[in-house]
Amino acid sequence: MRNYLSLLFLLAIAISVSGQDAKSAADRVAAQNAIFDDYYESELRNFPERATAFGDYRYNNKLDDYSLDGSCNTIKPTKNFSLALRHSHQRIRDRTCFLTTCSFAFSSNVS
Repeated sequence: MRNYLSLLFLLAIAISVSGQDAKSAADRVAAQNAIFDDYYESELRNFPERATAFGDYRYNNKLDDYSLDGSCNTIKPTKNFSLALRHSHQRIRDRTCFLTTCSFAFSSNVS
C-alpha cells in the first residue's frame, strides 16, 4: 500500500512538472532566442563592416574600430551575453536534475 501511495505521489509530481515544462519550454526558447537576437544586433553594431557584408546597410557610415579601446568595448557585451546564456542553461539544468531525482526516488521506492 505504501508503494502505491509513493507511486501516486511521484506520478502527481511528474504530471504537474511536465505540465509546467510544456509552457515554460516555449518561454525558455523565446528568452534564449531574445539573447541570441540581442547578441547578433550587438555584433552588427560593433562590427559595421561585417554588417555590410551580411547585407545590413544600417551601419554603412561607420568603420570597424581596431583600436585597443574598441576591442575592450566589444569584450564586455560578449561577456554579458555569455553570462545570460549560462544563466538560462542553469535554470534548464536545475529542472532536469529535479526530474532525474524524482525518477530515481520512484525507482528506489518501487524495489
